Amino acid sequence: MASGSISGSTSNRYIVAQINWQASANVSGNYSDVSAQLFYRRTNSGYTTSGTIGGVIDIDGTDYGYGGHVSIGTGWVQVASASKRVYHNNDGTKGIWIGATGGISGTSMSSTSCGSGVNLDTIPRASGMSLSTSNVAAGGSFTVNISPHSSGFSHWIDITGVGDQITYEVAAGVTSCTCTIPKKRVTTFPNSQSAQATVFLNTKTGSGHDTKIGVVSQAITVTVPSDVKPSIGSVTLADATKAYSVMGAYAASFSQVTATVPASVYHTDFTDTATIKSVSAVYNSTTYDATSGTFKFYPNAAGTANMTITATDSRGMTAIVTKAITVKTYSPPTVSVNASRCTSSGTADDTGAYANVTIPATLDSTNVSGNSATVTLQYRPIGSTSAWTSVSVGTITKTQTLTKRISASDTQAFDLVASITDKITSNSAAMTLSNAQVPLDFLKGGKGIAVGKTATREGLDIAFPIYVEGRKVYVDGKTILDKFFPIGKTWISTDPTSPASIVGGSWEQIKDRFLLAAGSTFSAGSTGGSATHEHWYGFVLCGYYGNFVGENGPVGALQRGENGKPAGMSNRLADVTVTINNGTQKSTHSDNSARYESRAVTSSNSSMPPYFVVYMWQRIA
Repeated sequence: MASGSISGSTSNRYIVAQINWQASANVSGNYSDVSAQLFYRRTNSGYTTSGTIGGVIDIDGTDYGYGGHVSIGTGWVQVASASKRVYHNNDGTKGIWIGATGGISGTSMSSTSCGSGVNLDTIPRASGMSLSTSNVAAGGSFTVNISPHSSGFSHWIDITGVGDQITYEVAAGVTSCTCTIPKKRVTTFPNSQSAQATVFLNTKTGSGHDTKIGVVSQAITVTVPSDVKPSIGSVTLADATKAYSVMGAYAASFSQVTATVPASVYHTDFTDTATIKSVSAVYNSTTYDATSGTFKFYPNAAGTANMTITATDSRGMTAIVTKAITVKTYSPPTVSVNASRCTSSGTADDTGAYANVTIPATLDSTNVSGNSATVTLQYRPIGSTSAWTSVSVGTITKTQTLTKRISASDTQAFDLVASITDKITSNSAAMTLSNAQVPLDFLKGGKGIAVGKTATREGLDIAFPIYVEGRKVYVDGKTILDKFFPIGKTWISTDPTSPASIVGGSWEQIKDRFLLAAGSTFSAGSTGGSATHEHWYGFVLCGYYGNFVGENGPVGALQRGENGKPAGMSNRLADVTVTINNGTQKSTHSDNSARYESRAVTSSNSSMPPYFVVYMWQRIA
């Protein structure tokens, strides 16, 4: 209850007035019952003022009249009282005026001045609220605890900031409410892992609980639940080779694998609005970009290792799966082919019309269970466009060498191709079988010569091997090195590799010089020039000094110079006495005469950068 007193005065300086007031608040009705009592007393003793008094008590603009007989002594005497029901503002506040007037007829107390504005106690309107948590995952619940100021208040709760408003009604007398943020509301913030929501508690009153009397609010963070994240479907691996289908594993340094990664955003009970930002895979310490949905990799180490695949959405939520990949060692089959002419019985003969063909073949029978390979041979005349003649050489289950004899006209050269195919892959090798080997043969028509074979085409065709001495090949009695790169030859290249490792010989690198063509001025092999240069310029300053002597005009001249003092050109010559004209002495005049000169002197200097002189030639025809 609010209360207070208001002091006042009267027209009689010895009589004072006072109003005592009280206010009792009604929370549910948002009003206060205000009462006021008017008192008088004298401030000096020995006197009493009596008579009929009349006046009014003013409460919040309403006048309440009073009157009657009164006798005022030194003690407080109540002469009147009044009360009024005052309704507060919507926010529960209220300020009012309380005052009184009055006087006793026929006495010096003809008037009263007593009044003041007072503030009534604020009536609580909106109920208090607290939340059970400061953050909640979408799909989860939290509790709103309500502290009403009246048991007759009812409430409703609004939640905003995560899509459409969420509303809960709370009946009068209920002091808590469990609220749930629907899981689907994460679609309102696809690029963040959380969003800020606001919980509003509205307080209502009235017979129909349709009068809003206040609202309070509090923020709450809505987070993405851990299960709302990307998903990675079944990762499939496809080997472009037959290795996996044959071995049940991928072949090291052979298989060519395409991985398909079906990554998608959350879509279990609703389709999320987040997007897939990246998909990556890590295998044997190498990271692959799988954002497009596929990527290729080439396993190169035998054994079983996990591939870790990570999908990340626009919120930064991730999904991770692993896939075990088994890799085995595998050696693809190899084949080579050698052929030499022979007779029909297989006897070696350089002029024979047949050929003995030898085919060494390798096969991996260790890592590929039950592996086998077929070996075939194809051949046809060089330059022919006809179909290849194909013959089966055999089937192998291990590394071995096969042979085959074929018919090969001694007048023709043949292309031979040997092929091997195991359960996984194929390989091949080729060679040329020359026609019958004769020391010298001339092509019909006279436009071709063959050495060591029969002539089958125009021009010079040499079948005999070229004999070499170690690594040296001789042409015109000279090695190729000496023939094409004689001592003194320069080698110019943008490749820093020494030519010694390319063509042999000993080479010295020319550094930090440009090549200058040899001539009458510069001889081959000479060097010169400088990386830096200085240029000299000289200036000579000359001065001439002299005095003129004589009377009424010069009769003689004395010239006197100051050697080594070009800076003294402006110095005045001292007066001197000289003997001229048969011993006649005259004093020099104080004036002087001077002449100044400057001459520039230069000299030529070399500006050649470092050079090395070589012979240079240009082909002109």
